[in-house]
Amino acid sequence: MMRPMFAVLLALPLAACGGGSDTPAANTATPAAAATESEFQAKVAALTPAERNGVFIRAIRDAGLNCQEVTESTKDKKVGMWAARCADGTGYAVQILPDGTATVFAPAGAR
Repeated sequence: MMRPMFAVLLALPLAACGGGSDTPAANTATPAAAATESEFQAKVAALTPAERNGVFIRAIRDAGLNCQEVTESTKDKKVGMWAARCADGTGYAVQILPDGTATVFAPAGAR
C-alpha cells in the first residue's frame, strides 16, 4: 500500500537558519528558476548540506516515516524537488512549496 503525501511546516527549522551572507541564494540558479523560487525555497537551497539534511529529516520524521539520519540531499532542478537519502538507503522525494510547507513522497512500503 502506498502512503499518501504528507505535509509539514518548515517555518521553525528555517527560522533558525537566519543570518548568513548578503549574497542572494538564487544567484546559483538559472534565471527562470530564480524568478519562480519563493523565499522559503531559496532559504532551503542556501543551507549547508548538513543544515538542509536536518530540515529534511525533520520533514520525513514529522510525516511519520522512519529515518535515523539523512546522509545526502540533492535538488533535481527539472522537477523542482529534492531527493533525500537516509542512512538505511531509503530515498524520499521532498517538495518545498512556496509557503514553506514540505511534502514528503515515500517509496511504496516505507513506514
